[in-house]
Amino acid sequence: MWQEQSCVISIDQRMDLSNALAKIPNSRYRKVIEALDLQDVCLEILAEEMNVTIDNLYNIHRRALLQLRLIMGRKEEYYD
Repeated sequence: MWQEQSCVISIDQRMDLSNALAKIPNSRYRKVIEALDLQDVCLEILAEEMNVTIDNLYNIHRRALLQLRLIMGRKEEYYD
């Protein structure tokens, strides 16, 4: 039986993530990661707010996560 797992991160992990996000030079990338991954903002709402299509937002998100991984020292590619 499948059980929902709680996503709880430690204070150290939050600080690491916050520091890594601050190093992302593209403010749109930071905004998309913060909204979609940390605040669970609805994809459609964010796309409308940013005046982009949902497909474009997916691409921005993918590039933003790749940049975050590079900043955090993870070189692996991001695949959906």
